[in-house]
Amino acid sequence: MRLGGEAGVTTIVMEFAQALHADLLLAPYFANARVDGERLATCLVRQISAVTGGLNASGRPIRYPGTDGRCREIRTIHAGMGITFELFDLSAVSLVASLVAHGATDEDLIEI
Repeated sequence: MRLGGEAGVTTIVMEFAQALHADLLLAPYFANARVDGERLATCLVRQISAVTGGLNASGRPIRYPGTDGRCREIRTIHAGMGITFELFDLSAVSLVASLVAHGATDEDLIEI
């Protein structure tokens, strides 16, 4: 709720995705036929919501990756992709910018 609930987190994720697609170094990892953008956005919303204490429509804590099989652990997803620390840090800067633009606190950033 601190980030605007599911709608707020979705807005943050969509801005983050736009930044990733606009970055010449990061775009190849996200803007290709192997990436299901809708699934990626859904899983990022779930992940951010889970670590910040978000609740689902039933009032239960959101879990990541969840039990529906839609999302996977980040280490599994990134395995074998050749993602360097530099690339990961570059993507993190974009995420932090989107979070801060929507009122994320230092506490939120640490949790995420």
